[in-house]
Amino acid sequence: LTGGWKYAQQKITCEIIPPPKVKYIHVSSGYFNSYLLRDDGKVDMIKGAGKVKLTIAQPRSTRYIQIVAGHLWTCLLRDDGIIEWTKGGGEINKSTTACIDNGVTYTMITSSSAESESQQLYALRSDGSADKFVCTSRLSVFKLVGKVKCANTTDTDVKYVSGSTCPHATYLVRSDGAIDKIRM
Repeated sequence: LTGGWKYAQQKITCEIIPPPKVKYIHVSSGYFNSYLLRDDGKVDMIKGAGKVKLTIAQPRSTRYIQIVAGHLWTCLLRDDGIIEWTKGGGEINKSTTACIDNGVTYTMITSSSAESESQQLYALRSDGSADKFVCTSRLSVFKLVGKVKCANTTDTDVKYVSGSTCPHATYLVRSDGAIDKIRM
């Protein structure tokens, strides 16, 4: 092989089997814990060898639809557009985050690197824009610090549809196929 690169086949170190009659549909790896989203709307928290430490049940009449595990926090998006937060042990913080604008809900939250200490994320809104949240480190409470709309377009039908956040930038994918980059 040239350039000193050697490719080795990776070995699976464990297999995590969902409970009976349940499938895992999404996973987010965190620094201390990882979270597995189940098709019944519940979330299994695992650590180390892949054993389920606990199951986070969704609030009545809602389901979790997305998880983003961060360095010290994890947020869970519910199908009613509300974000819930947990720090470490899987216990849901008493405060939840709903969009402050009437009739607008959160539809997706940006993914983040598990090693990232940026502790920020963008919540995509049903009106097509995105809200930026930053963790106030002492209390591990996320605070809304700004809003961003799709750049360089006059088409009101263009909306943010997905995104990813890292320590240096956030990339937001637009429905017209373009990507808006936001430097940290």
